[in-house]
Amino acid sequence: MTDDKQELADGSDALLEALVLLRETQRRMKAEHVASARFRELAHDAHQVTDDIMRLVREQDELGDRIPTGEDTIEDVIRETPAS
Repeated sequence: MTDDKQELADGSDALLEALVLLRETQRRMKAEHVASARFRELAHDAHQVTDDIMRLVREQDELGDRIPTGEDTIEDVIRETPAS
């Protein structure tokens, strides 16, 4: 397995985790008074997570361009990775 494929698989996991975090942050924002200090703090957190999501998507796009087309899926790469 190439390092690029492993990096793509790791990035996929990180992207899914970031999406869960963004969803949770948005859910918590809904319970806060609009423009309160806590709301603004959560909005800042959501902005940071969104920036991370966009970075991860760009990295996956770049890796996808570098990796030759083949039969492997990201799930295949994850299954081939030895457990830590």
